[in-house]
Amino acid sequence: MMRESEWIDAARYLSRVWPSRPVGPETAETWYPALRGYPAEDVFAALQRLAVSQSRPPSLADIVEAIEGAEDDGWLPALGELRRLIARSGGIYARERPTPDDPRLAAVIDSLGWRTVCNLDPTSSSDRAQFRDAYRAASRRYVRDRGARALPSADTPEEIPDGRP
Repeated sequence: MMRESEWIDAARYLSRVWPSRPVGPETAETWYPALRGYPAEDVFAALQRLAVSQSRPPSLADIVEAIEGAEDDGWLPALGELRRLIARSGGIYARERPTPDDPRLAAVIDSLGWRTVCNLDPTSSSDRAQFRDAYRAASRRYVRDRGARALPSADTPEEIPDGRP
């Protein structure tokens, strides 16, 4: 459980990372009851992930989502990676669409389309949800397909234990 003094430190961290939108006393006082049930280490880790994955200050919902969800399936770091790819490539006007190292992120780009992912607004809840859902679906397909490759093909007869094909 996070102590109030730890939350004050976290709010100060937010204000240093996004100095144009400091966390005021009213916000800190309002957010603390929602976050005090989480370990301080989890809150700070979530804030650090948000600091490198988005350019705008997080909402309370963003912080809770980063605490509860980012470690589970990796969609939030993937969104940050997508934003970096878009920035490096020139975005919608890129001569060539970049290929990310993460096959799940590549599947999201294929699924939604380059123009759509370039136009995603990371500050929009609906755009973040669209990306999150597409990334989770790509993750499920990736896990399923990896498992399917490990299984024997239906066209290849398995060897029977007594040695007969």
